Amino acid sequence: MHTLLLSLNLPNGTLLSLLLPLAALEIILLVVALVDLVRREPERVNGSKLVWGLIIILITTLGPICYFILGRKE
Repeated sequence: MHTLLLSLNLPNGTLLSLLLPLAALEIILLVVALVDLVRREPERVNGSKLVWGLIIILITTLGPICYFILGRKE
């Protein structure tokens, strides 16, 4: 993948300007999911809060999305 990105011949800084917003969105998604998990009562979470916390942290992008879709009781 790294070789593919280098072969695109993008001007200096273009790659960074493309990846920076994506990284920011990833961090925001992670923080919002963790804050929601911590504030939510255990009875309103499908499964263990500890397990969901690990999923959110360890499975980037998909972990928080899975939590919002499957982990919350509502």
